[in-house]
Amino acid sequence: MQFVLMIAGAAVLNAISQTALRIGARQSSGGTNFAFFRTLALNPAIWIGVFLFIVSLCIYMTVLQNVDVLVAFPAMGATHIFVSFLSYFVLRERFNAWRVAGNGMILSGFVILAVGSD
Repeated sequence: MQFVLMIAGAAVLNAISQTALRIGARQSSGGTNFAFFRTLALNPAIWIGVFLFIVSLCIYMTVLQNVDVLVAFPAMGATHIFVSFLSYFVLRERFNAWRVAGNGMILSGFVILAVGSD
């Protein structure tokens, strides 16, 4: 049970990280020149996203020390579901029936793999 909570925590942190990175990218000037990279490097949302991603990675590495990668990696697919919710509620991105169906498939695949594991 401890590792299930750790995987869930890593997935949630990863989703928040992706949301912060998206917010930072929206605030940047765009382009591929030096000014663009400078705005990214100075953006707090980018740094928050990077930090949370590193924390998520550290938690995931701890999980991998104790759980088969065949179980741990698919479980991190929950990140996609969390990102979908955050993109809808925080970023106000569009959410249609195809995205709902895709998230349902990801969730059902996770359940099948979890039930089938030892």
